[in-house]
Amino acid sequence: MLRQTLRLIGTLLGLQFVLGGVAFFLADYRWIAAVVGLAFLVLVAVTGWSFAGEVDQSRWRTTLMVLLAGLIWQLPGLQGTFRYLSDTAGWTAYDGITDLQDFLMESWHTVALPLLSAIPPGVVGGYYARYYIALVWLSPCLIIVLIAAALLRPLRSAR
Repeated sequence: MLRQTLRLIGTLLGLQFVLGGVAFFLADYRWIAAVVGLAFLVLVAVTGWSFAGEVDQSRWRTTLMVLLAGLIWQLPGLQGTFRYLSDTAGWTAYDGITDLQDFLMESWHTVALPLLSAIPPGVVGGYYARYYIALVWLSPCLIIVLIAAALLRPLRSAR
């Protein structure tokens, strides 16, 4: 099970970097880059689906392994999400690092930026742009897509 989980993490990171590079080079061609972003979402779901099919474990253990793999895979994006939550909750004061976290999130989610640029302009709560809110919640949403695809796959053997 550990070997399959490590392979899942490697596959997800490979998808992130390869398709992120493709999306970066196709950034001038928005519609083609958006297709790459959609393909990324589909491949994440297919990866979760196939992982659940290749392991012969109980549903909760498979879910736990997919969750662990998703958290490790999305760690750079989740740092920005946690930073945003701590800023909006008032747990931390602005110290200038927030701009660096924004850059880290944008760099990590290069593959999905063409999809996020389709969000209409506007602000949430009078301060944050809709685009930024979508960027903040992209990592948790990708983990949810991965887990949902793994949960939708029926188990190979009834336990």
